[in-house]
Amino acid sequence: MSALLYNKLPNPQRGRPRGTYFDIFSKEASELELVDLTCSSQLLPTMSRPKITLTKLGNSINMVDTYYGELEDGSPGGLDVAVKIGDYYRMANEALRCQSMHSLWGKTILVCHGLYGLAAVRRQLGVLILERFGLTIDCPLSSLSRMEKTVLLNHILEIHSLGKILNDLQPRNVLESSFCSGDLRLIDFASDVESDHQCPRAAHPEHETFRFKVEDAGKEEWDFPAVCREVLNIAADMQYWDDGDVCLFTFEFKVDEVPSERVMNRLFPVNWLRVFGPSVQQTLSREWFRYMQQEIQAHGLQDTLDTALDKLDAWEKEHLPRYRRKREWMFPDLMGATPYKHKDGLVKIPYKAEGSSVVPIVSDSDSSDSDHEPESQPDGSTPSA
Repeated sequence: MSALLYNKLPNPQRGRPRGTYFDIFSKEASELELVDLTCSSQLLPTMSRPKITLTKLGNSINMVDTYYGELEDGSPGGLDVAVKIGDYYRMANEALRCQSMHSLWGKTILVCHGLYGLAAVRRQLGVLILERFGLTIDCPLSSLSRMEKTVLLNHILEIHSLGKILNDLQPRNVLESSFCSGDLRLIDFASDVESDHQCPRAAHPEHETFRFKVEDAGKEEWDFPAVCREVLNIAADMQYWDDGDVCLFTFEFKVDEVPSERVMNRLFPVNWLRVFGPSVQQTLSREWFRYMQQEIQAHGLQDTLDTALDKLDAWEKEHLPRYRRKREWMFPDLMGATPYKHKDGLVKIPYKAEGSSVVPIVSDSDSSDSDHEPESQPDGSTPSA
């Protein structure tokens, strides 16, 4: 069986796309023939002549190029796919590992649609066609919510039930459908999976069916003697057992009262660091994050994030009526939330109305050294001396 691979990336005629390892579209090539369908899902064999169109370069990591595109066979509509191109034997190894876990496709790991061979740049490459699913998470695993950590650990247990274990789990190995959705998939099984994992704890049927619950994060590691030691190590590395606390910087909060560290990082008003000392920052943060957690529970995460700047404006006007509020800054890079987009990474927030110019009275020990920084101009610059 064969298939065509088309390239619709910008300027393919200019040679090797920036950031890729394999110059597969050299010499103005716009299409390539894929041959030898080695393994596949039930989808590809039903297509008489599938066509894979690459539309975007995702990333190039460890000598593997990942593209996004569509899989078509001439009928209306196409299937969104991710296409990994790398050394043939490496891609074949990953395809075989995925094939051995086919019962987890579309739930724990990505669907593997098929593996083709491609002769290019004087070497044989493997072209692995996978389900297209979200983006890699953007934070350390320890910053995830209890719910997200629980989902990840249960994915690990699903793989463990097949006699396999992940040797390492990093943020790059986890995809999410959208920010903080809890809909996660594990990826990249070329070298990070031990396929013949021998675990005496997994030999008992009652242990194979064990799954973590969110409330288990409030227990201790030794409360789970039936769980494989390797899985417990992964849980400890992501700080799954939290003693009921969540931290941001040096501040501690009750986990049920505030959002996850990942969300708080994006809701913290950085200007508070410039104006207030540590104890005032902690008091303000606790009340602010409690309020935002209530908003998330009432209106959902995405709506709360999209209106976070307006909420901060209203909250400060009520709780800090004497706080000089000319410009405010919040953490950038909130994926999927439009108020945080800015060419320099930070967002300027012009308030609708200016409050009193009188700042709150704080003690010397509570004052920041930057209290007397020059006032920012509307363009973000500072007055010249």
